[in-house]
Amino acid sequence: MDADIKEYYKQCEMCQKVNPKWRQEKPPLQSVPVPKAVMQQIGVDIASLPECDGYHYFILAIRLLFQMD
Repeated sequence: MDADIKEYYKQCEMCQKVNPKWRQEKPPLQSVPVPKAVMQQIGVDIASLPECDGYHYFILAIRLLFQMD
């Protein structure tokens, strides 16, 4: 079934227009070095959303290593 879906997608004209080749390419995965101390490194993600109360974006910051006592 997976092969059938991929074949259909390749031949679907609308799919090719909506999802150009540059969106289909996936960047290679890279390993992230393990932090050696608490709060030494954080991850940040910025996302765009539909407007709500005048805002379009949100920022998410995550501690990559933390210690709970």
